[in-house]
Amino acid sequence: MKLNLAPLHVLIAEDVQPLRELIREVLRAIGVGFITSAKDGEDAYEKYCTYEPDIIITDWHMPVCDGLELTKKIRCDAESPNRRIPIIMLTGFSSAEEISQARDCGITEFIAKPFTSSDIAKKISHIVNSPREFIIANDYVGPSRRRRDDDEEVTEQKRGKSYTSCQILEPNKDLQRKIGTGSLDEKNIVLGQKTLEIIRVNFLPMAQDLADQLNTAIIIAEQDEAKSQLSLDNFHFPITQLKVNGIIFKYDLISNLSAIIMKFIENLKELDDFAIQIIRAYHTTLTHIINQEMEGTGGENGNHLYEELGDACKRYYTIRKVVQNQKFKKQIQENA
Repeated sequence: MKLNLAPLHVLIAEDVQPLRELIREVLRAIGVGFITSAKDGEDAYEKYCTYEPDIIITDWHMPVCDGLELTKKIRCDAESPNRRIPIIMLTGFSSAEEISQARDCGITEFIAKPFTSSDIAKKISHIVNSPREFIIANDYVGPSRRRRDDDEEVTEQKRGKSYTSCQILEPNKDLQRKIGTGSLDEKNIVLGQKTLEIIRVNFLPMAQDLADQLNTAIIIAEQDEAKSQLSLDNFHFPITQLKVNGIIFKYDLISNLSAIIMKFIENLKELDDFAIQIIRAYHTTLTHIINQEMEGTGGENGNHLYEELGDACKRYYTIRKVVQNQKFKKQIQENA
């Protein structure tokens, strides 16, 4: 049997207009009949209450009200028309801690950026075909985590969750009654992927905005005499967004360079002036790519920029190791 997505209504909550339109076009291609878009979590909640969609796809980081806040409001607000609505989190943040944080808010499923048409189709199919029990407790409202992961039954207790005053609702099968059960038409999934690949969106204004955010974070770090963890954390959002959206919008060089610098930052135990210089060099390279409108991998010039940044990161760790060894020897001599 095939799912009939024509009656399905999906609400998209995404603050980046080009990405919002991209998701909309993919949903249309796989057969979704009704699509509503929202520019942030606050706008999404109002439209959720007004139109009562069947599924919500939300970004994590948005202004005014982010995806987590939106989910909490839907799950817990007394005015929420359907606390059990399936919510898919679309995000470039996919560490175990971040996923756990989102699950604690009541997210149903995740889609990692960059995504494919198949990713979206599979999540929708899974939500329809395998609805879960719904937990209402003092400290959690959302879908049950009792599901099979790697052929092993994973319960709330095994995940370290024990809820008080727990009410368990049977799986909601309203979507099955509305659009049926089964798989999606493979032709529509292929069409959705082609749409994803051929649609042309001007990524540069978005990239420039993220580069400006990064520049602000660098200035803050340069002025932070203590080189605190907060200064280091400020780099994560713009760089992660550049990494995941660069691939989506066909600026692979931006994505590849961002992947290098993100790994560099994640491996830093502490921030220092030399590390900031490398991040500043990445920002300078990023600005050059944006100004030159270098799509794709940037050819030979792109390869040179990629290798140059990678070498700079390697040199940093070599120098850092030498400096630390010198400090260690000095301490031993002073204590001798």
